[in-house]
Amino acid sequence: KLDDGMGNQNSYMEFGDPTTFRYAGHPDADKVYLSGEFNGWNYAELLMKSEGDAWVTDFVLAPGNYEYRYVADGEWLTDMNAPYIATDGNNIMCVEPNHRFFLEGLGKANNVRVSGDFNGWNTSGYPLKKVDGGWMLDVFLPMGKTRYRFIVDGEWMHDYANPWYEHNEFNSKNSVVWKGPDDVAP
Repeated sequence: KLDDGMGNQNSYMEFGDPTTFRYAGHPDADKVYLSGEFNGWNYAELLMKSEGDAWVTDFVLAPGNYEYRYVADGEWLTDMNAPYIATDGNNIMCVEPNHRFFLEGLGKANNVRVSGDFNGWNTSGYPLKKVDGGWMLDVFLPMGKTRYRFIVDGEWMHDYANPWYEHNEFNSKNSVVWKGPDDVAP
């Protein structure tokens, strides 16, 4: 059974390996909850347990990309130690990535993001990390066609290294990637 945050108990079953969420902030809080896209942003459902130096909970998630936050005593918080943070402050995580976005070069860029079908064309996109030779982000893409564009220092652009694209309503190009059942993780 799982508390629904409203004093009720729901029947609950998990299948798969759990993802461990660990938040090392607010050690003096009375209660810390995990909230995100995976539970409809319910702020009082997934109660975390204190382990002295951190708040911890396990939750089984299907392969995908998720935004989430922590809620400590009613205050919505961003984990600033998380590897990926959206511009709105939500933490971003990927379960079982199967695609690597890589944009070569752009050493002088300050901020590179990607947006597309996989994140609802979020105008702030998901941030790529600067690595040797370019910018990179591992994500989960569903099977079939996914359209995307990069956002480099606020300017939208197609993936010039990808020959697959389609024209969009802005008289520019959306890059396209196709995922099949045999594609492996990056």
